[in-house]
Amino acid sequence: MDGETKTAWEIIVENTDPRYVTFQLDTFWAADAGVVAGLIEEHGDRIELLHIKDGDLNGDARGIPGDVGEGDMEWGPILEAAQGKVNYYVVERDGAPADIEFARDSFEFLTCYNF
Repeated sequence: MDGETKTAWEIIVENTDPRYVTFQLDTFWAADAGVVAGLIEEHGDRIELLHIKDGDLNGDARGIPGDVGEGDMEWGPILEAAQGKVNYYVVERDGAPADIEFARDSFEFLTCYNF
C-alpha cells in the first residue's frame, strides 16, 4: 500500500472508521484530477461536505480557480451524484477578489441550477 496501486483516498477510506471519519471533497481539484463524480458516487456515504469550486481545468497544467458557473466544471453529474448523500455545500474560490461579486455570482448560479 504505497500509493502506486491505490490512491491516497482509497488508502485513507480503507483505514478509517466511518463512524468517526467523514470527508470533505474539493470539487475543483478532484475534477482537475478527473475523478470528482466517481468519488462522490463511490464514497458519497463518507463525503459529508462538498467544497464547491470552479475554474479553468487547464489540461495537464494546474487548474486556475474562478467563480462558480464560469469555469469548466460539469455541475450536472457532480450535483446529481451528491444529491441525498452530501450534507453540506461550501462555496470557495482560491485567491478570490475582496469584493462581493464572487459570492453573488456563485450563489446565483447554484440557486438557479436545474438538475
